Amino acid sequence: MNFRFQLLVCTLGVSTFLSFGSAAQQPTARPLKQPVPLPLSVANSLPSRVQFLHPTNRAVHSLKAHNTASGHHDTIVPFLGDIKTVPVFSRSFSFQGQTFPFTMVGRDPNTRPSKTDTVLIPVVLVFPDFVDQAGNPFILDPTGIVDATVASPIWSPASFPGTTGQFGDAVMRATFHNRANDDWHDRLERPRILDPVVVEVPGDDANLFFLPPNGSPFAVLDSEFWDSQLSTILQLENIQVNEFVVVLTQDMFIAPNADPSKGFALGFHEAFVTGRVKDDLEIQPCAWASWVSATALQGLFSDILPLSHEVGEWFNDPFGINPVPPFQVPGAAPGTCQSNLEVGDPLAGVPFPITVNGNTYNPQVLALLQWFERKVPSDALDGDYSYPDPTLLTSPPPVCKSAK
Repeated sequence: MNFRFQLLVCTLGVSTFLSFGSAAQQPTARPLKQPVPLPLSVANSLPSRVQFLHPTNRAVHSLKAHNTASGHHDTIVPFLGDIKTVPVFSRSFSFQGQTFPFTMVGRDPNTRPSKTDTVLIPVVLVFPDFVDQAGNPFILDPTGIVDATVASPIWSPASFPGTTGQFGDAVMRATFHNRANDDWHDRLERPRILDPVVVEVPGDDANLFFLPPNGSPFAVLDSEFWDSQLSTILQLENIQVNEFVVVLTQDMFIAPNADPSKGFALGFHEAFVTGRVKDDLEIQPCAWASWVSATALQGLFSDILPLSHEVGEWFNDPFGINPVPPFQVPGAAPGTCQSNLEVGDPLAGVPFPITVNGNTYNPQVLALLQWFERKVPSDALDGDYSYPDPTLLTSPPPVCKSAK
């Protein structure tokens, strides 16, 4: 499932309230609504309904043009000498006579450690057309879990197999266990936390649900509405291309027409070209993910699992351009193939509970690069194909052949 941005050209000042109704007209009174039970057909197949959206390769055409101008033809691997973005490095692997280039976050594992600057933007969602039992508008406010997010293994060190460190750093060190300097690390700086942005969500662009009998309410927004709001936020906020931007919501998901019957998404990662300064191409990386309350989805996908999915994939494919030999999409019909380095997708939703400072978090288990490479034996940490739990993928997949 693809997600598309439509960047808006804005000349407005920064606003902490994004509402697109007309101030000159009084809206017609509308009946107020309350959250409704999630349809039984959806609730009974919840794990298969939850999705993580793929990058849309928005930077590909600009990267190809940039490479051509730099004398590097016929490749989407960026010529890094003229790119302004977060620290990245490029390598490649071969399989069945074909070369698969990739670009990842950080400095090359044969060099020195790196740290990437980060920004965290909490987004508060207000639903004026939905009320609680007391008649108050529903609000989904992530500001109360900002501290817990920063204290999680995304930014704070935890004890992982083979190392103590942040989640992304641990995954990358496991991947390049036999290909990196001993002191190599790939860390995120503590985020610069921006003021919360408040978004008012019209009733036509959202539905509120709960899982019976007593699940906490969650929202499903229309994908295009969230696309527009997020694009505006990224245009107006004070962010830089050398920063990884994380947009944080709570218990909010998206689906076309706000209809979860065919699936709903909990997050995505993306990169987009913001411009060119002299000969330098500027590329802004970002991710959106929801913190999921333990009572929202029957304990599934809880707390930082969506964010860890996207952060892990962003480390491995920051521009959404890394190809791999096709593999079978888990849970899909045979012959449904995927061919990008989305390390969260093969085990989407599988948690690895870990305790940090007395609090338990649920980062997701990821497939390692060696699984996609079909490298036998694996040269990752302990010869593994998945991390932090090595028992989930014990051998590479066969090459997927698309059903005709």
